[in-house]
Amino acid sequence: MEASEKGLLKDKIEWGDYKRAAEVAMDIALQRTELGRLLGKGVRAASMELGGPEATEFAMHVKGLEISAYDCHAAPDGARILHKPPHWRSS
Repeated sequence: MEASEKGLLKDKIEWGDYKRAAEVAMDIALQRTELGRLLGKGVRAASMELGGPEATEFAMHVKGLEISAYDCHAAPDGARILHKPPHWRSS
């Protein structure tokens, strides 16, 4: 939505438009549109394709992993995973 607001997306997605947000979520899940395929790559990859440094400035991720909706204090192992170098994680 912020990328749309900043003019980095052709598709318009406005804050509070839950119907459009649900459509985009289905587009991502089904990979049925160009936007869905782009966003399905993840925040870091999508931001790099959209606009380089300007877009990556507000892309919320840690080492390419999206920010969790859960508090890491409740699950300390999740916080440890984010703080380890990427080569320590198994694929």
